[in-house]
Amino acid sequence: MTIKLYIGAHKTATTHIQSVLEANEELLMKNSIRVSTPNRLRPKWIQLFMEYCHHNRVSNKEELLALSPTRGTWIFSEENFVGNSYELSQASTLYPNILMRLKCFVALYPKAKIELYFSIRSYETFYRSTYLEVVRNRGYLPFNHYYKETLFQSKSWVNVIEMFSQVIPQENITLWCYEEIHHLMPEIINLMTELNNAKKLIKNYPIIKTRESLSQKSLEVLASLSSAMSQEESKKIVEVINNKYPLSDKYPKFIAFDTEKAEQFRIKYQQDIVNIKNRYPKIKFLKGKY
Repeated sequence: MTIKLYIGAHKTATTHIQSVLEANEELLMKNSIRVSTPNRLRPKWIQLFMEYCHHNRVSNKEELLALSPTRGTWIFSEENFVGNSYELSQASTLYPNILMRLKCFVALYPKAKIELYFSIRSYETFYRSTYLEVVRNRGYLPFNHYYKETLFQSKSWVNVIEMFSQVIPQENITLWCYEEIHHLMPEIINLMTELNNAKKLIKNYPIIKTRESLSQKSLEVLASLSSAMSQEESKKIVEVINNKYPLSDKYPKFIAFDTEKAEQFRIKYQQDIVNIKNRYPKIKFLKGKY
């Protein structure tokens, strides 16, 4: 069996790629390609897997294998495999648990060929987007409660790729920049499916508009209400408020960093891309403007 492990990062169009794959599930199944996305993995598989990683229970392993394919190609796509957006604010490295989880995954399928697919994103927009996702999923908290300079200054995609390379052979790792997603989408789909008909597969997906990002105005309203309600209570009204103040010319997007800090992040991102390519020359880094 070949396992195509597509695990994020968060806020890098993983949902869109998953949707394209799901829309073509019947065709993929005819070609011995099974697709597992969050809709199917989160109810049971991920919970069993986390328990297996932490406790190494034989019963968990047996149940996980019973839920897994045994032949053909398995596209396993779940960004929460690496962690979640809130965890990014709790450690000095990006996705600190990924090394342990990858080792557990490889141990589960010792005879499979495992390929890893991952997208990185410029830090200033990545941190802004993951913060907004936290507000959506956990309720309002000020940005400075999420982003702490002393904790975030050492975070780097280079460290994430280093953890990947300790478990997965470099030649089995494919990376790309989120900023190039529209240009690279056909190549990504072709690599995952190996059918070389990406344009057709993409066309088969009727694009469904995703939720709008939270506007600056929505955050301001949530902030004004935060003293009168708990974080859990604010979670219940996030979408109601954002529907009233949707992202638009009238209600612009939330700006997390000033111009100088944003530029520093962009420079660091470009430097890290160069470092990744130099340190891990066998990794397939899909070409784009970076």
